[in-house]
Amino acid sequence: MPTLYQFSPVRSGSTLVYNILKDVFKGKYSVAKVHNAPQTSKNIVSTIRDPRDSLRSYLLLQTTPITVESIQTKTKSLCKGLNDLKKIQHKPNVLVLRYELFWDNYEYIFDSLEQFFSIKISPQLRTKIKEKYSINSMHKIADKYPSFSKWDKITHIHGKHISDTKGQPEMWKRDIPKEYHDYINALFKDYLQEFGYS
Repeated sequence: MPTLYQFSPVRSGSTLVYNILKDVFKGKYSVAKVHNAPQTSKNIVSTIRDPRDSLRSYLLLQTTPITVESIQTKTKSLCKGLNDLKKIQHKPNVLVLRYELFWDNYEYIFDSLEQFFSIKISPQLRTKIKEKYSINSMHKIADKYPSFSKWDKITHIHGKHISDTKGQPEMWKRDIPKEYHDYINALFKDYLQEFGYS
């Protein structure tokens, strides 16, 4: 069975997309979830999210207060994935899905997959997947695990995987102290421009 890669920078909706890919392409592709961009001519489905929201999501996993040091540490890991995505995003074998368009609209994912892979996803399968991987359904799985270090081996959903805002965009403005906003904007300046968030 051919491999289909799901690659994304961390905290950008990759687990949702990975699970949807597994169900859409069941029996057709073996879906591999990776956080380092594979050098391959095989198809890659990736996601991009406002890096400030990815950072906010990443920071909320820690139990200590947000500091310049914690921002720097998480940003270093996040930028590795962003740099990888910059290198491959325009290749013909890469489909990039924008988090802000799919976090509460799975139809965008289905329509994008149909166009990129020249397939049809039936209304029945769309409904089944939306119910199976709804925010509430995934929240129930996450609640079974006490921390992010524990996870479901099938879905890859971790404990504390989903925050109280259930993925709503632009929550970095609320949850990262305002004193760090200018600093974060400067850290991500090139990426915000590159990926259309400036």
